Amino acid sequence: MVDEIKKIKKYLPKRYIQTLAEEFGCTGTTILNTLNGRTRRFDIIERAIELAREVKEKNQKILEELKEFS
Repeated sequence: MVDEIKKIKKYLPKRYIQTLAEEFGCTGTTILNTLNGRTRRFDIIERAIELAREVKEKNQKILEELKEFS
């Protein structure tokens, strides 16, 4: 599962650690430990996936819009 989580990290926005920590009321260390497979906080993993999906969709939308100018 850790390898799969690493794949979504490239889609997570800047400051995602702080964002998730504030959202879940925990420390950045807890977020990092979870995303590196050291703890099993599935709620954090699920939210990180949602966040990565949102960013990926925004990126795709922007790319499509930029193609209009090509």
